[in-house]
Amino acid sequence: MSDYWKKEWESIASADNDFAMLGRNGFRFSDLTIYLGEINAALKVCPEDSILDLGCSNGMICAFMSPFCKRITGFDYSENLIKVAKRYYRDIKNISFECRALADADLSGFNKLIIGAVFQYIDKETAKDFMRKLNGSDIEKAYIGHVPDIALKDSYIKGYENFITDKDELKKKQEIWEKRMTWFDERDFDILSDRYRIEFKNPDKKLVQHKYAFDICLERK
Repeated sequence: MSDYWKKEWESIASADNDFAMLGRNGFRFSDLTIYLGEINAALKVCPEDSILDLGCSNGMICAFMSPFCKRITGFDYSENLIKVAKRYYRDIKNISFECRALADADLSGFNKLIIGAVFQYIDKETAKDFMRKLNGSDIEKAYIGHVPDIALKDSYIKGYENFITDKDELKKKQEIWEKRMTWFDERDFDILSDRYRIEFKNPDKKLVQHKYAFDICLERK
């Protein structure tokens, strides 16, 4: 993750909106319900599961998943967001949080994995290195959510013209998605096909992410 995004996420930890800390400023609880349903459909969470949430932000997803698994651990690159997560959920016994980047994540001891809206902030080489690590892990099922789809890039970026009227604000927003975000093709994930069955899905149409992203559901062969 670049210094630009490191700085952004450290500052997001001070947001007064918990959904904003997740990078989902426009989310409502109905959207969260859909999102959690998509995660569970991919992972089929069981009481004996040990789950890792990579890019856990303020820990909200971990908290909602915790009653249904043995334990869940959240890693995030932002020290400030990890502090928030530890403060919010210190009384939940089967949750833990650590400040770790995706590239430094230790997957040992976990059988299921959540990565929500993280790949857009890392370069493709880091993504490939992580996928090689995943291939060598004991992860049985994984959900990699809201991966920016290169096929939808141009239409999504242009779409901002429909609701941002200020030219400077529009230019700034479009430049972020054009130059700061990483966009993927489904073929970028072929590296996982030897060890996992791969299913690409579209996010629910009620979520804005369906306009620019795809989800990946992995199951060990």
